[in-house]
Amino acid sequence: MEKCRDAIFMVTSKRFLTTFEDSYRKRLLYRSKQRGWLEVDIILGSWASDHLPKLDKNTLLKYEKILNQETTDINYCSIQVHPSRFG
Repeated sequence: MEKCRDAIFMVTSKRFLTTFEDSYRKRLLYRSKQRGWLEVDIILGSWASDHLPKLDKNTLLKYEKILNQETTDINYCSIQVHPSRFG
């Protein structure tokens, strides 16, 4: 009976982790597409749609650190222009 209980716990835990990772990916995708600047929304949203399903947990955490940056900084980084060049 104990083995059965352990097996049920493992399946339930695995299902929870899968559900958590799926919802985490969906949250990151939403944040990628809803930055507020159309250009950044298109760049990040397109990239996220293509790559988020394939990323492992550590890479997802690194991507979230990028999303935590200011939208202007992400824009300058994506076009590879430093803001000091504009004034």
